[in-house]
Amino acid sequence: MDPEVIDLFPSTVLKFKHEDQEIFDELEECVKAIEKNENVTLHMGVNIPNDQSWLHFFGNYQLPKLNQFISDGIDKYVGNDGWELWSSWLNLYPRGANQDKHLHAGYDLSACYYHHTSPEQGVINFHSPLREAQLDCYGTYQQMAVPTESGTLIIFPSWLEHSTTPNESDFFKISIGMNIKVNKSGERPFLGQCYGNHTLIHKYNGI
Repeated sequence: MDPEVIDLFPSTVLKFKHEDQEIFDELEECVKAIEKNENVTLHMGVNIPNDQSWLHFFGNYQLPKLNQFISDGIDKYVGNDGWELWSSWLNLYPRGANQDKHLHAGYDLSACYYHHTSPEQGVINFHSPLREAQLDCYGTYQQMAVPTESGTLIIFPSWLEHSTTPNESDFFKISIGMNIKVNKSGERPFLGQCYGNHTLIHKYNGI
């Protein structure tokens, strides 16, 4: 028999994908210009620059088509356009690079747009916020892997811990990270906790 699964206390993650070559070309030209004209430094581990200008990628570079795609996705998650992009940055992952488990404190939503990525360049893992999940009980996941495909945007609550597996290819894995604050008061209450105020009821998938 096939039961229904009721996802109590879900951590809603939305994934959007486009097939628009103009968006791809727009960002590809930007990345090539950065590599050619700027001093690109690889920051590994906690070696993060004090200069905060790197946190304003979309403010420093004009990418109208990509900007619109990302804005439409955030609008869908939040339920309206009452949000603000507080920071954005370009990620270049060389071979062997990955992100350890972390969260983005002080924000409401975080997101990552994937430009160049392939299966051998790793996945993003989301770690269960349930303390009891660490007991390794049946029916409880400690983490869930989400494939990272080129042309995809993944949006998730900023408190949700996540990590990435290492890039095992000889090519850069390229993505853009983002942090978002949402207006939760006034005429635009926050509607995105459960994506449309409903918990998804779906068929059991046998996993």
